[in-house]
Amino acid sequence: MTDLDLDKLRREWFAAFIGDLLPRSEVPSVRPDLGEPELARSLLCARVAMLDGRGYRASEIGALLIGSHLFSTPYPEQQDLDKLIKAVRWRTRFSGRFSLLNGALLPLAPDDVYLYLLEHWAAERSRTLTPGQIQRELTQFWGVKDTRMLQVLSSLPADPLKDYRNLFNRLKSEPDIHARNLAAGSLTHQTAVRAADLWFDRLCWNPNAIQHLFEIGDDLVRSRAAERLLSNTLAGMSLDSALASTVSRALSFVRDHLEAVAGTLEGLSAFERDLIRERTADEQFQDGCLKAYLGWADSSFSGFSENDTARGVWGPLPWWSLATKDEQQREAAAGLLVRRGANLSVDASVPDILDLRITAPGLGSSGLDAHYSYALKHLPDICELLLLARRGRVNIDILGESEADEWDQSEVLLYGTLVIELDGEVVSELALRATRALRALLPPARADDLHPGEENIHLAKILQTAGYSMPEQGRFEAL
Repeated sequence: MTDLDLDKLRREWFAAFIGDLLPRSEVPSVRPDLGEPELARSLLCARVAMLDGRGYRASEIGALLIGSHLFSTPYPEQQDLDKLIKAVRWRTRFSGRFSLLNGALLPLAPDDVYLYLLEHWAAERSRTLTPGQIQRELTQFWGVKDTRMLQVLSSLPADPLKDYRNLFNRLKSEPDIHARNLAAGSLTHQTAVRAADLWFDRLCWNPNAIQHLFEIGDDLVRSRAAERLLSNTLAGMSLDSALASTVSRALSFVRDHLEAVAGTLEGLSAFERDLIRERTADEQFQDGCLKAYLGWADSSFSGFSENDTARGVWGPLPWWSLATKDEQQREAAAGLLVRRGANLSVDASVPDILDLRITAPGLGSSGLDAHYSYALKHLPDICELLLLARRGRVNIDILGESEADEWDQSEVLLYGTLVIELDGEVVSELALRATRALRALLPPARADDLHPGEENIHLAKILQTAGYSMPEQGRFEAL
C-alpha cells in the first residue's frame, strides 16, 4: 500500500460537496474578510436551509441574516433574500430528496449540512485566527451560541490529514524486522480481510467519491482486526519468550497506530466520523430502504392546502400539519408554540398500526386531534416512519382558518411551526418497528441484496410496480 495525499483528496471532496449545494440563482455577496468566498456563500445557503427546515418564515430568516452583518455592499433587500430562500427551499425540497454527488451520499438533513460546513469553515479560519476570534465570528455571523459547540468548532485543525500514514507505511520505520513482518501479516490475515470487507459492504456512501474516508476507514478496520488477532495470540497461546516478545512488540506498534488514528479522527468533522464508523446490518438495511424511498419522488406534489391534521414528507424531512377548528384549540396550539415542550408518545395497541400522538400539558382537554397513524403493512408508511426515526425530529405546521368572506370562502392560515425533538427511546422504538416491518414485507432474497450503493434497489422496484402512492407532500407552502 502507498500513502495517498489524503489531505488533497479531502479538499477536492469538500469542493465538490459545496459545489453541489449552491443554488443556480444569484447568492448575495458575503463579506470578503470571512474567508474563501464560495465556502462562505455555501455556508450562507446552508444556514438558510437549516432555518427554513426548522419552520422559520422568510421574514424571520431575512431578519436574522441582516442582523448578523455578514453581507458585503451593496446590502441585499428583503426581496433579494426572498429569492435566495425560495431557491434554497427548492433545492431542499426536490434535490434534497436525492443523494448528493450523484449518489455518493444518502440525502442529508439541512441541520447536518450546516454543521458540516460550519466545522470546515471554522477549521479554515484557524489558519489566521485565534480560537477566541473564531468563536466571536461564529456567534456574530453564523448564529452559534452554544458554549460547548463554540469550543469544539474553534479547536478543529485546518489540515487534519496532513501527516496521516496508514499502518503499512508506518511499519517501514520499525527496526525489528520480525515484529514488522508479523504486524504486516496480521493486516492481511483473513480476519482482517473479512472485517474490511464487511465494513465496505455496509457503507452508506460511495467510496470512489469520498476516497480519503475510504482509505482511513479501511486502515482503521484492518488495524483493529490486527490488534484483536495479536492480542488473542499473545493471551491464548503458549509462546516461548522470543516469540512472545515479537508478538508483544507488533501489538504495541499496532496500538500506537490506533492511538494516532484516533487523534486524527478527532480533527475530522462529526459528519466524516459518522460516515467512517462501522455500521450494523440493520443500519445497512435501513440506509438502502431510505435511499430507495427518498429517491422515489414526484416533483409535482403540493403542500398542505386544507386545514387538516395530516402527516407527510417535505424534501428529506418528516413534516406534519395540525389543524385547529375553534378558539380553544387555537389557544392550546399557541401554548405548544410558546412552551415548546411537546413530546410524541407511541401506541402499538392496534395490530399492524402504529399511532403517534402529540403530548403536552392541557392538550387533551382542547379536543385537538393530535395523532398520526402508520400502517405497518404499507411500504410507504413504514419508510416514512423509518425516516422519522433517522431524523429524530418532526416539524408540525399549526394551521387554522380565517373568517369566511361574503362568498363563504375562508383562507388556510399558518400560525407557526412546532418542532418536536424525539427522545432516544422513541427513536429506538420507531427504528426497530419500522425495520421489522420492512423485513417482514420484503422477500428474504431481496432484503439480503439491499445494498445502498446499487442503482436498482429492490424496494424502489416494489414501490413502483405495486402502484403505491406517495403520501401528501408535507409542509404548508408559503413564504
